[in-house]
Amino acid sequence: MSNGPYAMGGYEVTADSKEPMTFRVCSALVAGDVRRRSERIRGDSENTVADKLCSGILTPSFLCRRSERIRGDSENTVADKLCSGILTPSFLCRRSERIRGDSENTVADKLCSGILTPSFLCRRSERIRGDSENTVADKLCSGILTPSFLCRRSERIRGDSENTVADKLCSGILTPSFLCRRSERIRGDSENTVADKLCSGILTPSFLCRRSERIRGDSENTVADKLCSGILTPSFLCRRSERIRGDSENTVADKLCSGILTPSFLCRRSEKNTRRFRKYGGRQVMQWDIDPEFSMQA
Repeated sequence: MSNGPYAMGGYEVTADSKEPMTFRVCSALVAGDVRRRSERIRGDSENTVADKLCSGILTPSFLCRRSERIRGDSENTVADKLCSGILTPSFLCRRSERIRGDSENTVADKLCSGILTPSFLCRRSERIRGDSENTVADKLCSGILTPSFLCRRSERIRGDSENTVADKLCSGILTPSFLCRRSERIRGDSENTVADKLCSGILTPSFLCRRSERIRGDSENTVADKLCSGILTPSFLCRRSERIRGDSENTVADKLCSGILTPSFLCRRSEKNTRRFRKYGGRQVMQWDIDPEFSMQA
């Protein structure tokens, strides 16, 4: 597979430390360009689920042939059970594989910032820390993950110990596009930013809202809070001046309001990571710079 100009960093999964999970930012679906994230399927390094989904050649029957095994159930794969109709919610809830080197930030956090399809999520083997029997990804795949259930979750977001992912989920409708402009890195996963994860998930606007990333310079009132209270209107969002680094004249909010910021446009973004720290709300967080060559154009 061609790395193209969208090559990003990656991480490895504990259960299979020798196989890298390489991330690539999405490109626009134009002129047959369907390069996408290259989250690799173990043992199928040349053909990724993401690639096939993007190109339209990943069919249910293909998924049924997958041999990604559920830990402790080596004879029956997730894909097999999904296709045969015997994969029950309780079975999916037994999934429990952890993300390596990211002990504080769970799959739940990453799910907040992506657009994976249920099928794609089902084949993932990432554990949520401290909840080994019931993972968010599993529940999403099985259709039993409701807002009220998520509200009971207590997975914490780094540096925001009083506000849980679930709290934010129950209190907003932050769109994926808006989230994509965030530059908060996931701790212990310095090569994969929120923007990266956004290009690799499924989340609905309301689900993404469970993130507790604050708007810079507005530390007391989050986007989710404003949306919930009814004081954050589309026109209000248009007036926001949260700038994308390297694109100071055109904000994400501006583009959203003008209708020129489409999902495919966001997928063309090429976030370049740097290991630079900056004071943010009284604490130090990592920041990123946008690769000038691929920065947003008005």
